[in-house]
Amino acid sequence: MSPASSKATVENRGAKHVPVLTDGELDPDVLVVYENTVQDHFEEKQYPTADQVRKILGGLQSPIVREWFTADRTRIQSLSFMKFMHELRVKFLESNWEQEVEQSLLAMSQGDSSFKDFARRLKASNTRLVNTSAHLSKACLRQQLTVGMTQALHMRVNNSEANTQTDYKLWKEQVRRINDLLAQTYTDVMKKSCNANRANVPAPDPSRKYNSLSGSSSNKQNNPVAPGSKPPTLTAKEKVLLMKYRRCFKCRCLDQKHQSRDCPNDFPSGVGYRELSLSDVPAGCKPEPDRKTRAHPVAAVLGSSHDIEYATPANCLSVLRRSPAESSDDDDVSNLVVAVISEIPSVNVSCDTQSVSMLYSVMLDSGSHLDLVSPLFATQLKLVPIALSSPETVSVAIGGEKTDISFSHVVKFRLSDPSFMYTSRIVTACIAPQLSVDVLLGLPFLEKNDIVLRAKNRTAVCQKANFDLLNPTARKDTSADVTAGGPKHRTNHPSDCIGAVREHIECLAVQDELDKLSLKVKEKYKDVFADVAHLDDLPKDVYCRIKLKDAEKQIMTRSYSTPHKYCEVWGVLIQQHLDTGRIRPSNSQHASPAFIIPKSDPTVLPRWVNDYRQLNTNTIPDSYPLPRIDDIMADAVKGKSRSICDMTY
Repeated sequence: MSPASSKATVENRGAKHVPVLTDGELDPDVLVVYENTVQDHFEEKQYPTADQVRKILGGLQSPIVREWFTADRTRIQSLSFMKFMHELRVKFLESNWEQEVEQSLLAMSQGDSSFKDFARRLKASNTRLVNTSAHLSKACLRQQLTVGMTQALHMRVNNSEANTQTDYKLWKEQVRRINDLLAQTYTDVMKKSCNANRANVPAPDPSRKYNSLSGSSSNKQNNPVAPGSKPPTLTAKEKVLLMKYRRCFKCRCLDQKHQSRDCPNDFPSGVGYRELSLSDVPAGCKPEPDRKTRAHPVAAVLGSSHDIEYATPANCLSVLRRSPAESSDDDDVSNLVVAVISEIPSVNVSCDTQSVSMLYSVMLDSGSHLDLVSPLFATQLKLVPIALSSPETVSVAIGGEKTDISFSHVVKFRLSDPSFMYTSRIVTACIAPQLSVDVLLGLPFLEKNDIVLRAKNRTAVCQKANFDLLNPTARKDTSADVTAGGPKHRTNHPSDCIGAVREHIECLAVQDELDKLSLKVKEKYKDVFADVAHLDDLPKDVYCRIKLKDAEKQIMTRSYSTPHKYCEVWGVLIQQHLDTGRIRPSNSQHASPAFIIPKSDPTVLPRWVNDYRQLNTNTIPDSYPLPRIDDIMADAVKGKSRSICDMTY
């Protein structure tokens, strides 16, 4: 016999034999299969209605089920088969199984699966609700399929003849054909794209990795490193000297044009090694300029002898439509969206100090080590300039000459796209006179917001938000009629919101039921949920014995610092404990530090924590005053539900 923890199954040896319901856990799916199998057996045997239940009781093998009908065999045998199945579900299924199955059915969506698979899953879930009030009719099933299908399929169905089809079966077949055409078109496009990319990628050079490895291995075997020939580690003075005079950290030679990774020389020998000094600097070798004082080049042109016109096309979709010669019966196939390109994206600018939202042009420059804004931009938004401790000097190209310009002030603001689907982190930008664009975003912005630029694809994607700054996704207008190029008539579907309204009503009903159960539990266990009494009102016949290792030891630990914003909260917590009698004023020579830990809910007082570690080290612990931890874990593993209680005090 299978264990009771496994799932029950239905054994069917033919319509002439009584179906067997094996021992195990019952669920709605198993009972639906059992009910259908028993109905087939009744049609074969043609039992009288009064004898149907009595004939099938022998096929119930679960001891729990047999105990149930044995205790009331006479009454259960007199029931009709439908009432018997109803009582069986009420007895051995959870009380809210209908609501769970119904909510799962209403929440179904097509996702990445085909429409045929989606319709099959929806029908299977609806079969579990047969002979219940939650069972959906064909009209409701059509509504659920319409709500759960993908957006692309939904738009194609609305613009096709399937939208006017009244027969449920024919409507499903037409929608399935449209979905298959969309899937086939997507597969063809992906195959063409892969073939095009494969044709553009040149063949790689033949690998020489094996020869290199074998040669390297043979060299190592033929030329073993002599012990003691390894040079000593570079000192701090040697590193400074090598950094200053065009160095190579491998061969440790000065005034070199190569670096360690492409050094043709070997490491110096450790035998007779002498530390590098200024006397080793070759004659005529000049030190490199200090990087802190050298001006940084900025890949932007500040000002020009003529006005620069920027082409700022709108963020439009470039669509490839089929020619009349390519048109066929596949009119339900979507047009292919090829690319979304924006040269200079327009963004909204939001300031922290002002509630301002305006549209500006922004340039992304991966070669600039600064974020720059024009003075007009800062003035229009009334940004507060912040003076730098030392001016930042940059090199710019003006009129064909290299010029150094100093920036002395910065401003802070945030950037958003026009649809407010993406908002950047705070931008700290220098005010640059004669800047040709409103905002120039350089490496600091790209690094801080995790922006990845791909020149080939012309994309600037924020990795965290998965948003393309150069190809922003337009916010969908749900009020617009999406029937362009389709039938001239417009069909409204007010029934699309029935599922959402029903789900909201059920949530309200469930919440009302939960509130009633909560009040009932609190009333039943009011001694547990009652407020903690004052210390003077608590029992005084409970004593604790604490043994100390050193009774003369004085424990006084330094207090922890507390932020100023929590000082008032400290006072509230201390006053609460004083009012309840848990603490009292004291001038003891002992002192243990305390601190508070804020909770995730800012409206709740933080947790008060006392650091008694030093005090506990001076005590002699008992032998397992609490239950063993391994026993608690063993009991918890067997449980089906667990709870967490946040004890404030």
